[in-house]
Amino acid sequence: MKRKLTLLIVLALTLCLVLAFSSCVYGGNEDIDTNTETETETETESDTDTEKEEPEEHKHTEAIIPAVAPTCTETGLTEGKKCSECGAILVEQAMVNALGHTEEILQAVAPTCTETGLTEGKKCTVCGKALVAQAIVNALGHNYEDGYCTVCGQQKPLLYTRVDEDTIEFGMYPQTEVTDSTLVSTLNSLAGTKPTSSNSYNWTSYGYYVNGSVSNYMWYVDVENDGEMYRGVYFTSYRPYYCSYSSSTGNTYQDDNGYTTSNIYWFKYEPISWTILNESEGTALILCDMIIDSQQFDYDGSDYNDYAESTIRKWLNETFYNTAFNDLQKEIILTTTVDNSVASTGYSSNQYACEDTEDKVFLLSYKELTTYLTTNASRMKKTTDYAKSQGANIYLGNGFWWLRSPRNNGRNYARYVYSDGGVYNDRSVYNTYIGVVPALQIQL
Repeated sequence: MKRKLTLLIVLALTLCLVLAFSSCVYGGNEDIDTNTETETETETESDTDTEKEEPEEHKHTEAIIPAVAPTCTETGLTEGKKCSECGAILVEQAMVNALGHTEEILQAVAPTCTETGLTEGKKCTVCGKALVAQAIVNALGHNYEDGYCTVCGQQKPLLYTRVDEDTIEFGMYPQTEVTDSTLVSTLNSLAGTKPTSSNSYNWTSYGYYVNGSVSNYMWYVDVENDGEMYRGVYFTSYRPYYCSYSSSTGNTYQDDNGYTTSNIYWFKYEPISWTILNESEGTALILCDMIIDSQQFDYDGSDYNDYAESTIRKWLNETFYNTAFNDLQKEIILTTTVDNSVASTGYSSNQYACEDTEDKVFLLSYKELTTYLTTNASRMKKTTDYAKSQGANIYLGNGFWWLRSPRNNGRNYARYVYSDGGVYNDRSVYNTYIGVVPALQIQL
């Protein structure tokens, strides 16, 4: 009985073991196979996805990069190519060397007697740049011998005219009034708008005094017509005959001379006539034949009759000198050492005598006057129309004119020649009605 029971137990256990083994074998294989199929499907799906994500190959769209032409001084570039979409360079641009300048000779220009010349130069024919600048060569100037230029053959211009043994014409200055109405009308048109105190237009203010101060009330203008020069004079107030006086008909000689306010008067530039006072070794001391202008001796409140510091000396060597003479004429005007000593004034003592001056143009001293013009008749002078328009005083047909010599007992007075030819010293240096008779020395 026990053997049967034991056998049954053994059989039962064996059966259990067999069943358990079968279950492991068949059930496990099914699980593995199932998993393998799943993994294969996953891998296949993954491969398919990879093939779908790979982009298509990019095709460039070519765009031309223009060439850059080289210049004389700058490098250039060859033509290139790039992709217009992605910007990738497809054909690189290569540098082209600068061309360098192409030289051309600029011929020298020889100077003449009157025209400047040029040195030889160089320029580039491509860009036009000056490589070697041409320098200006000064005009040669005339070389006169026996009255003609040895270079160009031009006849030497007449710088002065010897009228006779004692008289020459030299320089130009406004003198005679123009009375022809047609010419006056033409000149008025050329002058343009009349000046005012606030706008002179084409005119120039004389800068004359009224009430002791410079004021703009009297102007001039120079115009050319048919080869002749004319000076216009225009004033809106009268020029007082004393710098510190007010403007009125009672304080001027302009209206007495026929010149009134707010009218334009014209005067023709004419040769200045001079008397030869002394001639020696090719030079001549000359004195103007007429009273050619009218100016105060001085007015600055300090120097008075000191000729070296006077306004009339400045006027003679600047205003008159530059108006009356051209550049060629200036070359023959000598610089004169002007004697301003006590002896030159005509007194034995004179505290107002000044130092000598170096001048191109000057007034005569008392000593020179009495040396060269020994009679009253020889000293009497007529006055030009232009000087009359400036306010010069006329008495018995003649004018008054300054000497450069101071009076010895009053710093406010200078000597002058009266209308009768006598020498006086009772007029203030502030008087504007006393005229100007220039003197100078020239090389003949």
